[in-house]
Amino acid sequence: SFSVSPAAGLVVAAGGYAVFCYDDTWFATPAVCDYTWGDAAWGAGYHDTTFYFDRDEDFVTVYLGSSLMDQVFWQLGADTAGDSWPRTARYSMELDPAFADPTSNDAAGAWCLAGSADRYSGASYSGYPDYGTPGAENGDCP
Repeated sequence: SFSVSPAAGLVVAAGGYAVFCYDDTWFATPAVCDYTWGDAAWGAGYHDTTFYFDRDEDFVTVYLGSSLMDQVFWQLGADTAGDSWPRTARYSMELDPAFADPTSNDAAGAWCLAGSADRYSGASYSGYPDYGTPGAENGDCP
């Protein structure tokens, strides 16, 4: 697991976005990352080079203080509704804005792959380009 320390001072305004990155050195625009957990500058306990959002299954839990605000769990394969999570190399999963509430965003069918026009990294990087909309609203899923 990975936790963002309150000491990091990460604040997301209402209607805002936060972009979590393992390592911002691979981005054409490193400033896109609001928090980089692979960064040793965060110190012991927060420098984690083994955590990624691309395993067979993962989850994100968001708290405000001790109050659970939302959580999303995804897996490899179909969910209980028979929908598969859209995961493939170099494309971010995007939540369709129509399903942004804490209940609807739990379903695999509420997510899609970033569009091929949503390119955010330079072609000069090994294994790139990558696609997504870091720091901006996602498009509607088809």
